[in-house]
Amino acid sequence: MLNFYLNTKLALDKKLNLQPKDYEDSILMAMGLPYLEANAFDLFNPFAIKYFRKVKKNDWKEGEYEIFLSKMDNYYNSFSNRNPFILFFSLKDDWSIIGKKSAISTLNWLKFEGHRSFFHQVFVWRKELITRNFDVIKDFLQECLENEINIPYFEAYEMNFDEQQLKNSSFYKELEYNLMFSEQYENQMPDCGILAWDMCRFINLVRNCKSTRYITTKEAWEFIRSVKEMCFSNFNSWQEFTLSFKLGRKYWLRGTYSSFNVESFCDELLKDNLKSWNHFHWEKKPLM
Repeated sequence: MLNFYLNTKLALDKKLNLQPKDYEDSILMAMGLPYLEANAFDLFNPFAIKYFRKVKKNDWKEGEYEIFLSKMDNYYNSFSNRNPFILFFSLKDDWSIIGKKSAISTLNWLKFEGHRSFFHQVFVWRKELITRNFDVIKDFLQECLENEINIPYFEAYEMNFDEQQLKNSSFYKELEYNLMFSEQYENQMPDCGILAWDMCRFINLVRNCKSTRYITTKEAWEFIRSVKEMCFSNFNSWQEFTLSFKLGRKYWLRGTYSSFNVESFCDELLKDNLKSWNHFHWEKKPLM
């Protein structure tokens, strides 16, 4: 009975897998690794260590070592690491995703806006906005509206507000937080800002929506590959990606405590030679 269960589960897992087709796919897939469960990390390491202990790299025939790493990473980066039944509840509670329509809508939001959109606009305007000048804020809002940037707690019809109404609004509190964060991390902020935070969650969400079959395999790969140019033009290494991701997570947490220290997973991925971030280097070959 147990063997039947395991064989059935493996067959279903294989069917649900989304295997990277090439080097670039592997990098894009690996962007979501900080949010894979601990068992996904544990699954890869003992298997890889077993082979590394048996055979030294110099003993492999030409090309075999690279093939081995590629196969390991294809398995490690598959989309079959979570129970789809658990994901239905997780997607609903965490993302308000209850079906195909809401899945695609949320994925498009992360792809085009996410948390980075408004924050990046504040970061660009930070030297002007730091004065908290009423007219400057109105000019800032006007530019956001013209560029179709979503403004938290604000609607276009509210542009007739006065200064007192502004300072009492939820939008103004949100603006204050964004300015505070911009000032605090100005010297650490990469040119792409917190893009990696949105992209890590985007890849992970694609994986989860595929596992629950809210989107098809074809749609999953279309979403993943649609961010390739944006990511490859903004990051040159996993170190750069991690810096952007960590700042984005700090921005999202707003100083609150989280028992899930995903930042430590990033550090582990950077330091451990058996992790896929050390097999697929952004700067290893031209990506565009």
